[in-house]
Amino acid sequence: MAENACRVCGRPGDKHHIVHREEGGIDFPLNVIYLCREHHNGRHGPHRDPETDLLYKKEMHDKLAGLFVRKYYNKQEIQELTGVTNSTLLSLSKALRKHKEGYLNIDIIYYLMSGFVLKEDEYTE
Repeated sequence: MAENACRVCGRPGDKHHIVHREEGGIDFPLNVIYLCREHHNGRHGPHRDPETDLLYKKEMHDKLAGLFVRKYYNKQEIQELTGVTNSTLLSLSKALRKHKEGYLNIDIIYYLMSGFVLKEDEYTE
């Protein structure tokens, strides 16, 4: 499948930010999927269907939680794991409290999810 193929049907897709830009979403690889016009803005796309939107956010959260399994990380590790740009990494490092061991995994995930938090009743595996 082509790199920019719709993740649902495989047709050519457009970039979709899982945590939307207007929600403060950051432009980095784990926050981007490709969706064709129908699966992006159609009836069951994330812009019109809250369940689809939540599903993509849960998937992103799970990917981040799977990457950040240790309690602390330094800036280089964060960048290597996520592919964030230098400017995003700088913003992250200014926004988060740095402990002597590094940056706390839950703080990193919270920042990369732009503050989006799954409520317990929304989270089912």
